[in-house]
Amino acid sequence: KRKQIREDWKLEDTFNLSIGQGGLCISPLRMACFSASLARGETRTRPTLLHRPTGSHPDHGGAPIGLPPALLASVIEGMRKSATVGTARRVRVEGMSIAGKTGTGEWRNHNMTLNLAWFIGFAPVENPQVAAAVLIEGVVPQDNIQGGLTATPVAQKIFQAYFERQKRLANNH
Repeated sequence: KRKQIREDWKLEDTFNLSIGQGGLCISPLRMACFSASLARGETRTRPTLLHRPTGSHPDHGGAPIGLPPALLASVIEGMRKSATVGTARRVRVEGMSIAGKTGTGEWRNHNMTLNLAWFIGFAPVENPQVAAAVLIEGVVPQDNIQGGLTATPVAQKIFQAYFERQKRLANNH
C-alpha cells in the first residue's frame, strides 16, 4: 500500500482484506487458480485450457497449502454446502458435487459506486477436475447484481458444459 498509493497500512485494511473488500485487485484467472489450488491443497496452480491424457497430472510447482487436513476439509465442506443450500446453490449440476463461494463487492468508476458479482469454485468435490471463476461488473449503480444471483448461473453453465463434454468423450471411447 505504501509503494502503490503512499499510505501506511492500517488495522482496518487487514479487516477489509480478510473479507475480500478494500483495495484488493485480482483477476478472475487468478481466482480460478486459487480455487484449483485449494481443491488440491497446494499453493500454486498453472492454468491450462487443455487436459493432459487421463491419469497424468501436471506439476504445478506448488507446495502443500499448510493447513491441517481437518481444517482444509472444513473449508471445502463449507464451499460444498454453499453450492447446495447456500448463496451458490444456483451452480448445481445434476449428479455432480460442486464446491463454490460467492461474493458481491463494490468499486468506484467515474464517481459511481458499482457492484461486482463473483463466483469461484471447483468440481467434483471428491476428485477435482475443473475450477472456474466468474466476475460480472455492474454498469450503472442501479444494477442489481450479486454473486449468488448473477455470477453463479454463469458458472453453472460452465460446469454443465464441461461435464457434458466429459460424458460425450467417455461415451466415444
